[in-house]
Amino acid sequence: MTPATRKQHTESTLDHLQHAAKELDEARGQAGHDAVSNIDSALKRVRDAAADVRHRAQDQAGDWQETLEQAGDDLRLELGRRGVRAQTSPEALAELSGEITKRQAELVS
Repeated sequence: MTPATRKQHTESTLDHLQHAAKELDEARGQAGHDAVSNIDSALKRVRDAAADVRHRAQDQAGDWQETLEQAGDDLRLELGRRGVRAQTSPEALAELSGEITKRQAELVS
């Protein structure tokens, strides 16, 4: 699995978990007393899984950051290009553009 595919998969998994948590919250409000404890238990597991997905994504990003810090300039440039090309939304590209502008200002000052 490529990093871009893994990222899309992680986002998709997190989206599904967040949607499941919302549905469980809604069901809890409509459930009888006996079902509430089962829903609460399922909701806790879904929230724990979502937190785990976020944590793993942060760990992976940290590993990539360490790799980039140890890489030469040419490799960092190429990885940056590939990172930009891997984006799938205008919002992600806009966020990256902001980071680039911020980093340029840091390097100039």
